[in-house]
Amino acid sequence: MKPFFEKLIAISFIATACLIFLTAWSLMAWSIWNLWNALRFDKSLSETLLSTISSVVIAMAVVEVVRYIIKEEIYLPRTQITPGQKEITGGVVKIYAIIIISVGIDGLVFY
Repeated sequence: MKPFFEKLIAISFIATACLIFLTAWSLMAWSIWNLWNALRFDKSLSETLLSTISSVVIAMAVVEVVRYIIKEEIYLPRTQITPGQKEITGGVVKIYAIIIISVGIDGLVFY
């Protein structure tokens, strides 16, 4: 019964990662589409460019978080010894660093 639940958990992580990944890429595509429309119809290019940059930065941060989830939850075997506090803390710090850096870059773009 245990292998069944491990496979179920892995499938749920894969499905979640795929949905988040597709959402991030659709955000990037939407931003580039808005930039293309601004170039075609002579809208305010500076505001659209800043919006595109910030959306792409956030989307890439989301892609990085998805990469981390896939690496840690799917590729690493679950039969390993339970990770210690150092590994868990390192993972949490890595995700927070990704989020803080992307929000900081996003803030720099708009100011």
